Amino acid sequence: MVRYRWLITTLVIFSIIELEAGDCSKHFTEINDCDDSDRRAESLRNVNFLVGIAERGANARNEISSEVRECAKDLRIFLEAVDTGETWATKMIDAFGNMPRSFIWGNNFWFSSPELCSDINEPLYISLSPSIPRITNKNLMNMTSPFKVHFQMVYFNYTTPMQADLKQQHEPHIEIGLCVPVQCPKEAITNWAQKYFEDNRFIPQRIYDINMTTVDSKVPEFKSEIFSSTGFILFTLIVVTVSSLAGLAEIMCILKQRRSETHDKDTVATETFRGEKFLRCFSLRENVPRVLQATAPKEFVSILAGLRTIVCLWVTLLHIFYFSMFTMDNILFLYATGETFIQQPVFQACYYVDVFFTVSAFLMTYNLLSNKQRVCEIKSNKWFQNLKLYMKFVIHRIFRLTPVLVLTLVASDFVYDIVDMSSPFYLNEDHDLYCKKNWWYTLLYINNGLSIRKMCLTWSWYLACEMQFYIFFLAIIFIYIKNETVGKAIFITSTLVLMTVSFLCYYSNWNNFPI
Repeated sequence: MVRYRWLITTLVIFSIIELEAGDCSKHFTEINDCDDSDRRAESLRNVNFLVGIAERGANARNEISSEVRECAKDLRIFLEAVDTGETWATKMIDAFGNMPRSFIWGNNFWFSSPELCSDINEPLYISLSPSIPRITNKNLMNMTSPFKVHFQMVYFNYTTPMQADLKQQHEPHIEIGLCVPVQCPKEAITNWAQKYFEDNRFIPQRIYDINMTTVDSKVPEFKSEIFSSTGFILFTLIVVTVSSLAGLAEIMCILKQRRSETHDKDTVATETFRGEKFLRCFSLRENVPRVLQATAPKEFVSILAGLRTIVCLWVTLLHIFYFSMFTMDNILFLYATGETFIQQPVFQACYYVDVFFTVSAFLMTYNLLSNKQRVCEIKSNKWFQNLKLYMKFVIHRIFRLTPVLVLTLVASDFVYDIVDMSSPFYLNEDHDLYCKKNWWYTLLYINNGLSIRKMCLTWSWYLACEMQFYIFFLAIIFIYIKNETVGKAIFITSTLVLMTVSFLCYYSNWNNFPI
């Protein structure tokens, strides 16, 4: 009987314990669910910087600006939609707010295509066959946000031990893209982004030990302001002027042709008016056949044409790499592979420019010394007459090169404004196309004296060097024709001096193009 009592008592105790354990387990599960929910929300805010920045902005309830208050209201709607798993919010955090791969190799572009932000307002559709069963959410492609959104870029200076610190012309920046409500002022988003990354809440930021400071921000879109920019106005004036001159030249040719039909051709051919020679420079019917002419003059050194073509294409290949580096997401990998032996023909193409210097020097010397009439004129002239002739040569070369250089300067300034305005990439005063300050150095052919960060049209250093070489060595050739002994002495002395200076510059800096 005692045994049964103990057995009954034990069963009752175990039943009570089991019931209490069940209740505790239920409560523990609820607590876990709450904790998991909190961790999921916190984890999302710490992994997706779009959500983290939105959380910052959503708390701005007491702002004076009505725009900021409306922005905070929209951001709270977005965060609620993220918590409830609404499709349009999931699409936003799927496309934006994530750190891409290969940060160590230089991928600083933390943004997706701006079209994916536009998809939140105006959905992109895919035509799917209705006869095939699918598990896809039916509203996946056509869900839109309850407020308008747009794409905004925020740019950061940064330091990290987990990425090679290359000393390039273009200082690298971390460029993040955000899909935010249209109501949000650009400055407010930038401020919230700065505070979010200052708190070091972003988990990848802690993993890579990244310190970030905002530099600038923009909403990349094409604006009508571009039509009032200096580059566009000057470019338009040049195009209109050249087109007008080409039209006048065409009218002149038509009138001259009609007169030749009614008058003596020889008489019409000899009749000219002031400015006719200048207008003929813009005549399409005269200049296009000359450009397309395939026959070379007898004194032309044909091998030079092939040599210049090959080297020009070679240098162009290097420039394609170099001048598009600001858009590359694996710049460090490019530098690493560029040091392999097989890549040397491309990445050492900068030394092939010496071929152009050699060809230019050869042609200048060959054309001048082979012209017996010009040589005799220089020999018979006095020093003042030769000085006038020398200045004539120099001015002629300046007039040959400068018009195209001016057009390139203006077009580059216009292109810079377009790219800076409409692209997501960060362009500053160190960019190759930036010519709003130091353009006059380029026009005076002295821009090779500037540092590469301050140079306008960095590739135009070659024109400056060639112009300076032309002025210097043309004077030596004149002296050589007038007095061979003095000319040879000056040439040898200048060659030794230039070689010594070049060696000392290279030796003191070791590498004249540091990265």
